[in-house]
Amino acid sequence: MSFLVFGLIAAACGASALAATAVLRKRLAPPALPPASETPDKALPPALKPHPELPVFIDHVIQVGDETRWPRSGMLVNSGGIVRAAILLSEEGDEDQATVALPPPDRSLLWLKRVELAMPPSPPTRVEIDGFLLDREELLPVTLEAVGRPHVAVLEGEAQLARYRGQSGDEALVIVHGSEVQIWYGQVLEPGEFDSLGRVDEVSS
Repeated sequence: MSFLVFGLIAAACGASALAATAVLRKRLAPPALPPASETPDKALPPALKPHPELPVFIDHVIQVGDETRWPRSGMLVNSGGIVRAAILLSEEGDEDQATVALPPPDRSLLWLKRVELAMPPSPPTRVEIDGFLLDREELLPVTLEAVGRPHVAVLEGEAQLARYRGQSGDEALVIVHGSEVQIWYGQVLEPGEFDSLGRVDEVSS
């Protein structure tokens, strides 16, 4: 075999080896990172971002007279793809509290406390709490989404929500979630009757 033919065969073998090495490197290379614009913002968990339609949200300090609440968890109430309310939960001693933020055009707050009351499987048209009668104004199926930090009173998933109103400006919410029933009772606060002192998180507290 001539040196010319031998050289051509060697060159062909070398080119094949280089091509195979390139293919192998391409297969073993890690996937390319997405552009910066496609990288999700992880500065703040989505569940803790303030909801633009609600006057207060998780971690907001809310003051009414001499009483202050700092809800750390809660439940977003969704119905038909619309946020109907945020039930913001806090505690004072052994007392469970719920500050319910309502979206426009309402923008009022329900300043409620947990109460125990015998309740049939479906919320009735009228209830009596602390000697006051309240009539049911709304009953709808909802989806509850937990937000904030874990809390014993937080519920998730499909539920029924009933809203009651009394003659003296008192209101109640009844949540039926499977076999569990939560009843919250208190007063309606209009804008100007409460102060939001802004958001305070654990790092700055």
